[in-house]
Amino acid sequence: MKYKELLNFEPITEVIKFNKTNNDTDYQQSLIKTFVFSDAYKNYLIPLIIRNLDFNRMDESFGLQVVGNYGTGKSHLMSLVSLIAENEHLLELVSEEKPKEYLKTI
Repeated sequence: MKYKELLNFEPITEVIKFNKTNNDTDYQQSLIKTFVFSDAYKNYLIPLIIRNLDFNRMDESFGLQVVGNYGTGKSHLMSLVSLIAENEHLLELVSEEKPKEYLKTI
């Protein structure tokens, strides 16, 4: 048996194209479906982002600056949050339950 028979990955062929997120439904859905939630994203970063975007909270909110090396998923994360904030139907495509619960807020 060969590794390619055991594992199936979609190759990463491009960086996030923000101009395609406006009107390309297939591209939007692909961005949501392919997002990989690490434990840090699920337990810390997504709740932090949502807490600062929830306008129903009375707490003080802060701006966020996302910093990381090239290829670490900053643009993918920001596109995930912005696409779901703009279109609640894309929330159904989120693969993890914990982030989905947080993302429902926006």
